[in-house]
Amino acid sequence: MTNAATFFGDKSNTRMCILYEYLRGLTPRQALNELEKAGSKEVKVSEIIAWFARFKVNEFRVDKEVDLNEDFGYKQALKAYNDADEHFDAENLDNLNTALMDFFKKLDGLVTQKGFKVSELEINVKNEAQPSHVLIGIEY
Repeated sequence: MTNAATFFGDKSNTRMCILYEYLRGLTPRQALNELEKAGSKEVKVSEIIAWFARFKVNEFRVDKEVDLNEDFGYKQALKAYNDADEHFDAENLDNLNTALMDFFKKLDGLVTQKGFKVSELEINVKNEAQPSHVLIGIEY
């Protein structure tokens, strides 16, 4: 019987999942989140960035390791992804609104009047624009 550890233990399976997340239009960090939710424990954001850069230049083979010496526009795509990731780390993580984070922590495990338990809340923005406000509504 296959479980997450054996599935993700095969690098080609992990790479196919990374390709799937790339084709969905996710960022490398969103892809990392999705892979972790599926049970992947070993993949790092740097590995996802490397594969996303390769896919961006239309190199979709997952059976071959990323070769940094091959240059088919890969290095430029890799730099763009790394720059975006550094910008994310430096700007967004240092300025997290702790009150907002406390709110999200309180939501985890919230039980509604009808007995439903909130276990996950996901917000995805699939374009370049970043919202200044997010309205969250939970209806049952």
